[in-house]
Amino acid sequence: MSNNLLSPSKQWRSLIEEFQSFGGTASNVLQREGEFGLGLFPIDPSKPVELKAPHHLLVRTDNITLKNGNILIKNNECFPAGYSDWYERFQSDFSWGAEAQNSIQCFEKGIRSLPEDCLLLLKKLGFYVSPDRYPLGNETEAVFQRFIKTRQINLNEKKYLMPIIELINHSPRHQSWGISENDIHIKGVFDGEMLVRYSVADPLIRLIQYGFNCREPTCFSVNLKLIHNKREVLVRGGINYEVLKPFKIEAIKNKLVLNSPLLSHSLNPELPKKMFKESLKNINWINTDELFEQIHSKNNLSLIKIIKLLDGVKGIVAERLTTACLDQLEILRHRY
Repeated sequence: MSNNLLSPSKQWRSLIEEFQSFGGTASNVLQREGEFGLGLFPIDPSKPVELKAPHHLLVRTDNITLKNGNILIKNNECFPAGYSDWYERFQSDFSWGAEAQNSIQCFEKGIRSLPEDCLLLLKKLGFYVSPDRYPLGNETEAVFQRFIKTRQINLNEKKYLMPIIELINHSPRHQSWGISENDIHIKGVFDGEMLVRYSVADPLIRLIQYGFNCREPTCFSVNLKLIHNKREVLVRGGINYEVLKPFKIEAIKNKLVLNSPLLSHSLNPELPKKMFKESLKNINWINTDELFEQIHSKNNLSLIKIIKLLDGVKGIVAERLTTACLDQLEILRHRY
């Protein structure tokens, strides 16, 4: 027997056996602590891992509630007998109750404790750090909603949580999970922790949305207002999930609005300017090279301003935010 074999606990083996009895697949996998906190690992790294969450076991986000600190399914009529009890134990012992609730709560408190001028700047730049994100007096419900937002997937215009699969951590350099007519799945051989790509993002967006640092390969603009060739240009920050397609432009009250332009891509440095020119090819008063550099320059200055406002601020969230800004500045260099 290989010395690399991991030994799953009795509690984990029981959870997986029940999951399989409901029609799910989970082979050669267990949960343990890793570099990114709790994650999924192969029991035997020399053999493939296979996970499948059939559609009939996916849980709509509007069909769960938080009661006495536990996540419950509100209506279990469409699930196999016993599944709702299993799901409550899964969330309590391995997901929400195992680590997620505490880590999200700590991050949200850290966001709220940042200097007021830093929070105002982040909000101005387009990041969701408003007081209603973590309202005083209703912290537990707010943390629960953040939990849902960091784990939900969109499927046929509805939002779901994925049992077992939601325990996999993120890496931008791995494939995402597969989605078929019957299930959501992942299969492969993993030397270490199983990782999947959640979505497209950049370091700042990933941190603000999910609470962890990641050196994403892409970088998008923050909210900006600038003058180009004596005309006002507004840039709306955020993610263009289809990076290989032109971003949307609008004309609003004599202002040109650019929606989520890609500014840098460390794996494809030529792409950002190519898509920028393609998106604006029909606007004859724009010098695309000059405007691209204007937006780049303002993004750099905005990131530096955040770092300066955080100078001397103590706390893990201030440290993570500084790291995200530095990572973003580094990634901004990758464009031709």
